[in-house]
Amino acid sequence: MRIYSSDPAIIELGASYLRIAAWMYLPCGVSTMMFACCRGIEQVKISFIANVISYPINILLDYCLIFGKFGFPQMGIQGAALGAVIARLVEFAILGVFVFKKEKRIQMKVKDLLKTDNRLSRNFYLVGIPIVVHEFIWSTGTTAGSAITGQMSISVVGGYNIANTFYQLVACVMNGILQACSVAIGKAIGSGQKKTEIKKQAYSVLVLGLVGGMILGMITILFGIPFTKLYRLTDETRTYAIQFMAILALIWPFSGVEMTGIIATLRAGGDGKTGLVTDIFTMWLITIPLASLGAFVFNWPPAAVIGIIKINIVLEALVGVWRIRSMKWVRNLTSG
Repeated sequence: MRIYSSDPAIIELGASYLRIAAWMYLPCGVSTMMFACCRGIEQVKISFIANVISYPINILLDYCLIFGKFGFPQMGIQGAALGAVIARLVEFAILGVFVFKKEKRIQMKVKDLLKTDNRLSRNFYLVGIPIVVHEFIWSTGTTAGSAITGQMSISVVGGYNIANTFYQLVACVMNGILQACSVAIGKAIGSGQKKTEIKKQAYSVLVLGLVGGMILGMITILFGIPFTKLYRLTDETRTYAIQFMAILALIWPFSGVEMTGIIATLRAGGDGKTGLVTDIFTMWLITIPLASLGAFVFNWPPAAVIGIIKINIVLEALVGVWRIRSMKWVRNLTSG
């Protein structure tokens, strides 16, 4: 927690949350794999059902456990963590029952988890390792960005967290589009379609990401300020939150292209290296060092620092478009 903030109160609150939240990481990891398996065979309804059940449970338990309502103990931030853990366990149980008991297309059994396939394993490692490393590089880069803002002031931290919460809220739409596009592109490649047809679909996906990002940017502009009024904030914190939301609104079109390009399209084609190399250069050699200098050496305004951190998304979007145009990313993982 000291990476994110130097405030003792924030550190203690965050640590108390993580001690409980850590129990949900394993079921979350397994649930993520089951979600991916279901999407891969076009069984997306179960994902919707699991979320419709687990998220309201999470919200209700958070309310009850944070504030001690309806006979529940008042646990504060620890209650939020416990509510999240219980909700994730419910989600895990729903997915487990469906995958191992109800799903009829592949009829997976627990014993199937012990089976091996050399060709599939080889393809998984060739494609999966760069993606895993990419996610690690991205996560550490995001952590570094949060650490930079966390050392600036409590008002900056609060404003950024509120802006990022709204960003993640509207990002649910783009995440859904991303997953659907990834399945569509993967299916087109796996079915042996010509590269000209795959290229047309890839371009359509990029346009969908761009238009979707523009719409989400407009939503951020229209509803960002009313969203801040849901919180009890100081004037300074609210001002920062509005400034950061304006930056995120401008970034959204590029974020849509980046999500549907590098993540959805290139990964569906078996190209996990482009995103990895791009993040190494754009995050760790450009935006993170520059943001650090701006925050701690040149004392730039917080909005400028956040803008620099988010420029990484713009650079990734441009690289994704360039890579898709080359058509060197297409690889049929279903072939021998």
